[in-house]
Amino acid sequence: MPVAAYILVNVAVGRIQSVIDKLKEIEGVRVVSFTAGQYDVIVRVEVETLEDLFYLTEKIHEIDGIERTNTHVVEKEIGSL
Repeated sequence: MPVAAYILVNVAVGRIQSVIDKLKEIEGVRVVSFTAGQYDVIVRVEVETLEDLFYLTEKIHEIDGIERTNTHVVEKEIGSL
């Protein structure tokens, strides 16, 4: 069963589009959402293992313009209510 997570991202001012372009290139990234509030972007990812999640997160940290991330692993997901 794949591991799913939401990665909440703070992006430097003026870097949103370049960050989005780089996020779309990373294998395992499923959805990228612009948000208002404490975080600028929320990324939904799916990988095979927690170790894969570690390496995916490391790739995200390497993107120029990303200031901080906060990762939340999905334990159980309920479909549309």
